[in-house]
Amino acid sequence: MLNSKDKNTYFALRLLIDEVNVSKNKICFWIGAGASAWSNYKLWDEIVKTFKKYYTRNESKYDIKHASDIIASYDYPSFFQYCFEVNSKSYNRLLVSEYKVKKTTPIYNRFISTLNKTSPLYIVSTNIDEQLEKNIPHIQTIQNSDIERCVNNIKRDESFICKLHGSVSSIESVVFKKSDYEALIRNDKYLALLQTILSTTTVIFIGYSLGDKYVFDLLKENNKLNSIFDESKHFIITPNLNIILPENVHIIKYDASIYTDHRTPIRVIEEITINQKDRVDTDSNLVSYTETEKRSAHLISDIYPPGTWTSSQTLGLKNEKGISTSMVVGNGISNNELPITQSTAMHDLVVGLLCFDIIYMPLSALSRIHDLLGANIFWAMVKSSSFKFIEWRSLTGIIFPEKKSISNGDIGNFTLYKKDKTEYSLNEIIKKHLKANPGKESEASDLFKLLERNIEIIDTHQEPSVAHSVRGLLQFPSVRKLIGMSEATPINSIPKYLQFPVLRLGNVLKISFACELLGIASTKLDFGSSALASIGFSAPYGKYNADQITSYVLSGSFDTIIGNRFIENPQLLLALIKYRESSLGIKFRQEIFEQLINNRSKEFMASIDAGLKESIDLEIMEKAKGHLAGLLMNENYKERESPIVWNDLEYSTKFLKLWKKRSYNTLLKYCDANKINIYDQCLCGSGEKLKYCCLESLKS
Repeated sequence: MLNSKDKNTYFALRLLIDEVNVSKNKICFWIGAGASAWSNYKLWDEIVKTFKKYYTRNESKYDIKHASDIIASYDYPSFFQYCFEVNSKSYNRLLVSEYKVKKTTPIYNRFISTLNKTSPLYIVSTNIDEQLEKNIPHIQTIQNSDIERCVNNIKRDESFICKLHGSVSSIESVVFKKSDYEALIRNDKYLALLQTILSTTTVIFIGYSLGDKYVFDLLKENNKLNSIFDESKHFIITPNLNIILPENVHIIKYDASIYTDHRTPIRVIEEITINQKDRVDTDSNLVSYTETEKRSAHLISDIYPPGTWTSSQTLGLKNEKGISTSMVVGNGISNNELPITQSTAMHDLVVGLLCFDIIYMPLSALSRIHDLLGANIFWAMVKSSSFKFIEWRSLTGIIFPEKKSISNGDIGNFTLYKKDKTEYSLNEIIKKHLKANPGKESEASDLFKLLERNIEIIDTHQEPSVAHSVRGLLQFPSVRKLIGMSEATPINSIPKYLQFPVLRLGNVLKISFACELLGIASTKLDFGSSALASIGFSAPYGKYNADQITSYVLSGSFDTIIGNRFIENPQLLLALIKYRESSLGIKFRQEIFEQLINNRSKEFMASIDAGLKESIDLEIMEKAKGHLAGLLMNENYKERESPIVWNDLEYSTKFLKLWKKRSYNTLLKYCDANKINIYDQCLCGSGEKLKYCCLESLKS
């Protein structure tokens, strides 16, 4: 995630987007060792350890103390120079062994796919491995022996990959040790290329490392290049940087504590492709990053049976100074945000039971599920191991400094404790939802114990900080645009009229984290949240575009027909349990899971249709005919470990419009009540006029 604590990061990102949209300069990606690490290549400090271990054991001329002194100064090129001088053959052999072509990883595939969306694609790389050219074979690879060709390619807008430090397949071309760098910096053709690149393109440094620092130091020392940094804006994406850069090299910082694979630079490149006016979209073979083994399990994000339900709460709090504050939790869905009024709760349960071994639901929805099904059927489901529940220990809310505050809200994580400052036990939580009838306490106690065994707890230390992740996502202009937040609104000053869109984004993140942690293969997002799936599920799974998330689409009409049938006759659910336990039902679920994992869309749809006919009478299916929509997917997206996201595509864009309309009307009512003019300062605290800040973003 982008570092929301660094005040200059958002400015630098905005400046980069402006460069993409306004500047005549093309983008050039300077790719360092960090990018190769996505394909499991070692970074410099790890390579040093490999060389040190080998030379210590096998080279009698190797002076351990002298080598250790060099390593301690972090002068790695000098260390490799020393190894070369001790035994050049061993040096070359180790390099070839360490940098041979490797099998690509999911995160590297995502990186390549994202680069391919830029045209023309200019890449200069200081990496000596050959992963880039092997995975982007359709553009020219230019070796450092022929480096002047790059200048001609830039003039002709022709894509290229320039290997500034050579390639391991031609070991004599490799720039790795001190003498190699010194020879390179004296090379007039090399200096001419750098001058062209740094003066005519916007350079984005990715995977910046100590090796690249060495290059920068040499460049800054060279009098011929001192002035060229003043001619164009350049950007470096990094978690931390402890060297002084020229003023026009802007730093976009990210926090690597959540995703230690340093995937955030890829997300920044994706933001660039979103904002490019004339970008070329290409097919991709994206796969998810998570290594969690998926199971035939389905998570229904929430259950709302027919009727009126409260989906948010405002909690009264007091801060350390005794001042009354408030915190808002929940999705806060209102009737005027729903384009359809029918409940899909029963339908979601039926399809989940039919297609998956296990259905997960939030423990917070326990009483609603119990009431929807009735006690007999509910406990039959629990006993059959069909149902499991998730208890999140960490919750997410927006805290406002005062009860009447309209702005200055800040999203945070919190945990509910009892008065003795201990957490509620599962049994205590269950008893808040379900109450035993008089005389049935003992029987209920046994059932509650059974239920406890079917609850998965996600502790605060297991789950990445949702609040921190939301702040990181809100750094991106495209995310703000989606939920109607002005680009000028401070991240720590969420206005009340935007509290629920922000909390809904947090909820999607929470669901995606749970899917990753528990290996859940499928999830159903409700009330328009599916429109945020492309953002929320990109965080843990390394994807961004909506068409790269498979969606099983169910129309509102189909939901209503199936749901109403089971509400009218809940005993049909008992028949469905028997079907689940039959050999046919088990085989069917296995087939569904296999087809989801293998992305066989036509077979998947046919199986769903056939399975519904097996468990639901033909008359109902005939009425539903034509309402089961197709599978939305990228046909080239063959490998996947990420969850399938079920949503109602027909209404997904309508929901977002209704979200914005509600926020817009709430803002207008507040302004009217408090006599605030559209040319007054915006309530979000941006310093902009209301007309050109939140009103404008919510109207779009």
